[in-house]
Order: sequence, then C-alpha cells, then structure tokens
Amino acid sequence: MLNGFTKISVEPLILSSECNGISLAALEASKNYARSRIQFGKPIASFQAIRLKIAHMATKLRAARLLTYSAARLANLNLNFTREASMAKAFSSKSAVEIALEAVQIYLGDGYTDQYPVERYLRDAKFFQIGGGTSEIQNLIIAREELK
Repeated sequence: MLNGFTKISVEPLILSSECNGISLAALEASKNYARSRIQFGKPIASFQAIRLKIAHMATKLRAARLLTYSAARLANLNLNFTREASMAKAFSSKSAVEIALEAVQIYLGDGYTDQYPVERYLRDAKFFQIGGGTSEIQNLIIAREELK
C-alpha cells in the first residue's frame, strides 16, 4: 500500500518514463529521417554533424533510462526512492527537451511544421519539464534528500 510520501515519489517516476518515450520517438524519427533525406547526393546520416547529434541523443536517452530504472528498482523493493525519482524526472525531462530540439534541427525547417512529428515531441517534452513538478522543484527535493 502506498502512503502519502510514496505517492509523491511515484508521479515523477511515471513522468520520467513518459519523457523517455518522447526521447525515444524523437531519436527514432531522427534516425529514419537522416537515413532517407538526401542532400548532395547522399543521405544526411552520412554527415558527421548529424552522426554526432544522433550519438548525443542516444547517450542522453540511455542515461535518462538508467536513472529511471534505478528509481523503479528501489520502488519495486519498497525502499525510499524519492531522491532517485526526482533525479530521473529532472534529468529525463531536460534530456527530452534537448533530444527533441536536436530532432527538430536534424529536420531543419521542416522540423517546425506539423508535417513531421518532431515539433510535437518538442512541445510535449517542454510540458514535462514544467508539469508534475518543475525541474527546479525536483532539484530542491534532491537537495533535501541529500542533506538529510
């Protein structure tokens, strides 16, 4: 049974998972677009700048997932996971915005139109930085837990 304290910790954990879903969708859309978009006679996926963006996106997503998995593991063991849930939410939401922004840049001007899904990913990601406790609130919770 969840007590009031645990319920507060569950929301950021769930939201971090949603952020990771947005990040994954933005990454997959970017990879598919980069493979299919031809510029100067070759796919833009062959350009170093695009490859670096994809690598940074994948790394941020992996780190966000690991933080989320760590918090979920503690919750599953019925241990205090407040700090880890807040870390996961703060990092995952920030990463989702950064990953979605990179996706928009990979799509160039088309990324800002509703013709492609990446503009929605960016809007949704920004919402999660605010909704369910802003990143600043999550950082205050992290600091409180660290200073106990």
